[in-house]
Amino acid sequence: SLEAVGRDRANIVVDKALAESSPRLCIMNPNLILGAQLQPGPVSGNSLPWMGRILQGQAMADKIPNDSMSIIDVRDLAALHVAAAEQVTASGRYFGVNKSYPWEEILIA
Repeated sequence: SLEAVGRDRANIVVDKALAESSPRLCIMNPNLILGAQLQPGPVSGNSLPWMGRILQGQAMADKIPNDSMSIIDVRDLAALHVAAAEQVTASGRYFGVNKSYPWEEILIA
């Protein structure tokens, strides 16, 4: 729990001594993570098959959501994790967002 590391639910330090003696916690909040498939063969995983169906017109073909999606490349997200691990002052929540794209823009790509 956050209380065990001297912080409240908003990640505010409530016990300085406990917080300073506890390990740092960095939370990455990406939205849609995409990247190259690691293994040859059929598209697999969580995001790639779903995005493939969308781009092939097999999903969301009837109605385009009036919404947007923030997309991050898996390599960029990995770089954020490394940066947080190497930066001793890093702590708290980070959003892995480069740009948020309207679904209409994604579907015509």
